[in-house]
Amino acid sequence: MLKYGLALALVFSSSVQANEACINEHFESRVGESLSYNLTVSNMNAQGVRRLEKRESGEFLFRQSAKILIASVDESSLFTVSTGNVVPQRYEREQKGLGAKRTRIDYSSNVAVVVRKKKESRYELPARFQDPQTSVLALQAYLNCGAASPIELNVAGAKGYQKYTYSRVSTAQSTETFKGLPLEYWERNKNGVKEVFGFIPDKNYLLASFVQDKEGEINRLELVSLPQ
Repeated sequence: MLKYGLALALVFSSSVQANEACINEHFESRVGESLSYNLTVSNMNAQGVRRLEKRESGEFLFRQSAKILIASVDESSLFTVSTGNVVPQRYEREQKGLGAKRTRIDYSSNVAVVVRKKKESRYELPARFQDPQTSVLALQAYLNCGAASPIELNVAGAKGYQKYTYSRVSTAQSTETFKGLPLEYWERNKNGVKEVFGFIPDKNYLLASFVQDKEGEINRLELVSLPQ
């Protein structure tokens, strides 16, 4: 299944850390937002939904789901925003139907505790990291609050973490669906996989599109419509 909630973790620059108020405001403004996406996965069409909520405790809960004919994926991330940083607490991913499996990662004391296929493993985390979903949320927030290209990212997932580099590659005018607003494209290349994010800067770097090219296999995600 296409993982548009990707495993990323920002290596923060001083300019990003200096925008604590901006980052807090960014997430507060997104609470209650529900976005629908069309996906193309292995030449099959699917639908996806992304939604951000906030608990009374102050923690944020991000959920996303994708459904296709033979499988579905539900993901959730519990995180906080502290001193301008996105701090993951727990990540869960469950795939039902074809290839059914479940993954849970708990983050505490700089250690990731991973339960995958009913087996537990652990690894040490970098000082700052994101889970497979908060990665995109964090990237949007930091770009919206002044981060510049290139951006280095630590990747924290079920099997450990790696470092990635994201670069701004181009801008373009969007289609009528997005009211002709400018789009900004950021690209990542690693291990033979090319991924391109399309953001709408005028909408707080709303994720408009995502394209993954994995050795010629193309997967796509596109926002259905702008939020009201």
